[in-house]
Amino acid sequence: MDEQNKLQVLPVFQQSQLLPQAKQIDRTVLVIADNPALLVTIQAIFQSSPFRAMTTCDTISGLAAVVEHKPLAIFADAETGPLDVWRFCALLKQHADFRHIHISIISSKDDVVARAKAKAYGVDQFISKPFTAEELLQQFSTEVATAV
Repeated sequence: MDEQNKLQVLPVFQQSQLLPQAKQIDRTVLVIADNPALLVTIQAIFQSSPFRAMTTCDTISGLAAVVEHKPLAIFADAETGPLDVWRFCALLKQHADFRHIHISIISSKDDVVARAKAKAYGVDQFISKPFTAEELLQQFSTEVATAV
């Protein structure tokens, strides 16, 4: 039997059987803020979305949560410490395992300097306070959809 005939006797597979299984996308978002009201607000916003929000009150705990849970995205208040949030972003964007994580910075300072700083540190999205639930989810969904 020649090679062509051998190939003809193989069973026919559905196209879905030949392709690798689609990667399951983790829908966890990590919220980092030292302001309890902001944590509760963002967590409540994501309750009605397909995403699950985890919260932490400082950037050191945030780093541990990133390593353990590898979230799809991070929302961090620009004023959260003890590790400067900009250094936090730079650490993640420089690491091969975490640079794909979408990072949104939430800040009350909305000027050219703040936005340029966010861009320089690899921030994917800059959100100025105050914001509405609809604005946050719309901006986030658009950003994440284009990144995934």
